Amino acid sequence: MTQREIDSLNKRAQKRQQKQLLAQKREQALRERAGQAEGRRKAKLLRRAEKQQIRANAHKVRGKQLTQRAAGEINDKEWKRIRRSRRNHWFYDRISTVTRRFQPRNPLREEGMTFQRDGQEFQNQGRIFLGGTKAMNLFTDQAGKQWLCKEAVTCVGTYKPTGALVTEAASKLQALISPKSAIRAFAQRGEDNRVLGSLQEKIDVKEDAFDLFKWQSDTSKPLPAHLPDQILREHVTDWLLCNFDTKGENFLEDASGTLRGIDKEQALSFLDDKRAQHMSYEFSPNPNKTLYNTVFELYAQGKMELNLEQVDGYIRTVESIPNKDYLKLFHDVVKAKCKGDPVRMEQMESKILARKTGLREEYQRFFGELATQRGEKALVDRDGKFSFAAAQARKEAPEMLERSKYEKPLTLEESIKAQHLQTQLLRAQQAAEKELARSDLSQQQIQGQTEIKTTAQKLIDLNTKRLTARITPDEKAAFNQLMDPVQAEKSKGTPELVQFTRELQKTMTADKKAEPKQAQAKQVQPPNLTKSAPTAQPKVR
Repeated sequence: MTQREIDSLNKRAQKRQQKQLLAQKREQALRERAGQAEGRRKAKLLRRAEKQQIRANAHKVRGKQLTQRAAGEINDKEWKRIRRSRRNHWFYDRISTVTRRFQPRNPLREEGMTFQRDGQEFQNQGRIFLGGTKAMNLFTDQAGKQWLCKEAVTCVGTYKPTGALVTEAASKLQALISPKSAIRAFAQRGEDNRVLGSLQEKIDVKEDAFDLFKWQSDTSKPLPAHLPDQILREHVTDWLLCNFDTKGENFLEDASGTLRGIDKEQALSFLDDKRAQHMSYEFSPNPNKTLYNTVFELYAQGKMELNLEQVDGYIRTVESIPNKDYLKLFHDVVKAKCKGDPVRMEQMESKILARKTGLREEYQRFFGELATQRGEKALVDRDGKFSFAAAQARKEAPEMLERSKYEKPLTLEESIKAQHLQTQLLRAQQAAEKELARSDLSQQQIQGQTEIKTTAQKLIDLNTKRLTARITPDEKAAFNQLMDPVQAEKSKGTPELVQFTRELQKTMTADKKAEPKQAQAKQVQPPNLTKSAPTAQPKVR
């Protein structure tokens, strides 16, 4: 075979190999396209199934709400809120269908999903309509407790973990300042430690709760007496969180009348704003005016009363928290907002800590301005700062004046005698009632037992005031007069009444005579000096 033929065969073999490689590449490309198409088809099917599930759940909830509405279980105010919430959620679902195409699947939105946390199982019960822009799902734990779940997304459905992390940090801070009004909440993470959303316990709202949001638009009606002090307590938490999303709608009153602050996702958003560095009733970065601005403005104008001195207790609680423990509450939030940059994290932590360390000074400055505008200069010191001590003294002055109207409290011995007397009076009253129930009594006996019953009741009332240190000098004189048998004879009381008062006097006199004997019995016997005592030995030099 010639060289030309060998070269020809080699060229043919090379062309054959090139064709095979091209065929393999085409086949691989077709497989990739088919896989991508299958992936898109599956994703499309998942989105369609999810959309159908949301729609079916919405129809189911709406049907239940219509039934409750027809039965009168939902009033007009609640129905308006539900309709507004449904409209907001409809817009949210329409926008999020586009944004979810570019984000991983969030299992928290799937009805029926379950997860374990702190030894308890939480299960998604479906969509719930309670207001707000973003959609919420209702979860229940093994104990039957209900929880509200919000995904870690923005109002248009894009991923944002800081809202869930801030909710968790705010719950921990509330528990430190006021455990009774704190709302339990936590951020739920996925398998890859990705924040999925936040769960917050559902509060049973009081049926006839005062509408703070409506009151902000018409402050002619005064606030209920139990709310102003609680509003001041919530202001401490929101100021530390730099939270200005505090309109009246973000406060709930539970069945026991305790005010609860909710929706803290906007906290720390205005930490760098210069206008948010000092307290004021004018700064409001959101369209709706904050509840605190309304309350403090009315106080400065003299249109409502506030016990500003009670904030001192909450300030002391915050000051008692170590700085390291305080910053640990916000570590995850700071890390997420600063994207792990150590320089930015340090700067943000210093700003958060500054609000804690300067809390007392800021309140003194702001309350001093309010008191000055109100015209109460007695509550302000020379530097124009609010004096918590002066406000507390002014608050206690009426109480001290009220206490001065009464006699001094009983001693321990007098209290024991008064309790013994109370028992005797109750027994005498019961005995008189039994005697009056008899049918063989004469008219004089009936009159005598009636006077005993009436006098015993008067003495019981006066003796109760003695025990509680709420008896005036005139009432004490009346008590002594009723206890005196001589006064009973002068007032022409029945023989039964005179005998009754004499027995009370004998009992009280017997108690007084018994006291010296008991005291004498308790005295320590003096040492017997007749016994020979050891004589001191002279010292030998």
